[in-house]
Amino acid sequence: MSVDQAFQINGNVGDPGLPPVIENRSFKAHSVSADLFQPWQLTGGAAFRFLRRVLVAVDLTYAAWSEFPVPAANLDLSVDIGPIFTPKLMLPPKRIYPEAKFHDIVIPRIGVEWRAFERRRLNLDARFGYSYEASPVPEQIGESNFVDNDKHTFSLGLGLEFPKLQPILSQPLMLDAHFGLTYLPERETHKMSPTDPVGDYVSDGYVVQIGLTLRTRF
Repeated sequence: MSVDQAFQINGNVGDPGLPPVIENRSFKAHSVSADLFQPWQLTGGAAFRFLRRVLVAVDLTYAAWSEFPVPAANLDLSVDIGPIFTPKLMLPPKRIYPEAKFHDIVIPRIGVEWRAFERRRLNLDARFGYSYEASPVPEQIGESNFVDNDKHTFSLGLGLEFPKLQPILSQPLMLDAHFGLTYLPERETHKMSPTDPVGDYVSDGYVVQIGLTLRTRF
């Protein structure tokens, strides 16, 4: 999403009740920034059934993170306070930010589903999944601080299928539960300058996902 914002203030400068020292002049600001970036992705996958009760699905996703724009705002300021005062006003120069230099990544995923229990009125599926997403962020040795880690995601799931619910439902009713854990291994960042205002730091962590889905077909 591109965020383009601008405003202009027009006015006079002077003491109340006296003729203005500066009349009908303006201050302008224009800011352009990028937010909520998502890379375009290309995914290819395949599924294989081993025996009758085991299904294995794999896919690869190519994510174009190299197109990630610098999220900082490009800010332009201008002031018009007349031919006498404007040259005496020193506005800060427009700051130029270095490129983010993210790189493209390939994300592999695998999932296994096993039909653990099968009866006329109830089926039970057990599921396991894994994916690995390398960080697209380069080493943050300079001014920028894009904190990101590699991501190992492990997931477990159970699926209950009720095939025979006539006359209430003509199609099977499915209840799925899943638990996922994303592990972010420790990443150390060492700044090139010993006087960097942020300094060196370490990032790591875990992300937990829990979900419950009820679905049917029509």
